[in-house]
Amino acid sequence: MKILATLVLALLVTACGQTASAPNATESKSTKASATAASAAPGAEAAFPDYAPQYPGSAIVEQEAKTFPDFSSTQIQMTTNDSVEQVSKFYRASLAQSASMPITYDESTPEKLDIMAGDFVGGVEGKTTTNLGTSLSAKVEDGKTNIYIMLNKPKN
Repeated sequence: MKILATLVLALLVTACGQTASAPNATESKSTKASATAASAAPGAEAAFPDYAPQYPGSAIVEQEAKTFPDFSSTQIQMTTNDSVEQVSKFYRASLAQSASMPITYDESTPEKLDIMAGDFVGGVEGKTTTNLGTSLSAKVEDGKTNIYIMLNKPKN
C-alpha cells in the first residue's frame, strides 16, 4: 500500500507540474484539486489497456478509480508467485508493442520494477503533457510479487 500511495502522490504532483519536498508534503495544487474516487472489491474485473494487461495468473488485490478535472486515474494492485524479473519482461514486451507508451523513466533493478511510460511528465519546461501514461512497479513482499499499475488518461 505504501508504494501505491507513493505512486498516487507522484502522479498528482507530476500532473500539477510541481515537485514535492517530502512524501508528507501538505501544500500543493494537488491537495486542492477535486477528485472523486471509487473502489472495487478484490478479485473484481478491472479494465486493462492492451499496453498494460493484467499479468497472467495474477490475482487482483485492490483497485481504485479516481476522476480529476483534467484526467482519470486507475490504480490496480495484483499479486503473483512469479519473480520480479518475469513480471518486468512481460510488461516491457507489452509496452514495446505500443507506439503511444514509450518508456520515459526506468529505475528498475533485478529486485524491483519501477518504470513510467507515456506522457505525464508535467512541469518540464517546454513540454506539454497529455496525462496519458502508466506507471508500473513490482517488488517481493511477504514471499509474493506485488504488482502496482497506475493508468492515466485525459478527459475527452
